[in-house]
Amino acid sequence: VGLASLVHSAPAQFEELAKQVPSSTNAIAFVNVDKLLASPIAKRENWSAKRDHAFSSGISFVPPDTKVALLPMQLDFQIWQPVWEAALMELDHEPDQAKAVAMTGGTADTVIGREAVALPRDAYLIKLAAKTAAFMAPANRQAVARWMRDIDARKSMSLSPYLTEAYHYANDVGTPIILALDLEDAVTPESLSASLESSKEFIAEHKLEVSELAPLLFSIRGITL
Repeated sequence: VGLASLVHSAPAQFEELAKQVPSSTNAIAFVNVDKLLASPIAKRENWSAKRDHAFSSGISFVPPDTKVALLPMQLDFQIWQPVWEAALMELDHEPDQAKAVAMTGGTADTVIGREAVALPRDAYLIKLAAKTAAFMAPANRQAVARWMRDIDARKSMSLSPYLTEAYHYANDVGTPIILALDLEDAVTPESLSASLESSKEFIAEHKLEVSELAPLLFSIRGITL
């Protein structure tokens, strides 16, 4: 009953943004910024001021006037580095290309009919809708253009089944932050067994059997926090 009540009362904050997430996403964060900054710890530690500083200093490319944000990326699981990372944001105002150029020192551009700015910090800023903007890094114009064409062609979300489940926790239940990593098809059973064999001390210390542990780990679909 409690969960049903939460689902009924939670606003659908991420639905439109989720429809525009790149299809190759295998890791994503859903952040309800307004709800997060209203939390007791955020007020106590003055997170609002800290995010202003993080954006102005280049540590974060999520503007301080963001209401909700999706932070998708594609991770290379072999080296645990992002192939690309992005941010889709609902703002409290309409993005202005000229102001973005003036503030960042970037270069104005148009990508598949959308106002864009090539930023000095190796990222692209794109205006998606009246109060919606997106970033993608690194600043690969071709990748951005293909992403925009993909958005224009699709009729619904293209999140993987596992990430779709994580989306519902954020969108339907209203959890302020959801982090999800899709691990389906990321490794082979053989490579997993080989990795376990190289961890013999850990295996022995915890009295584990590789023959039993490998299939169990291989069955993990993903991780959600």
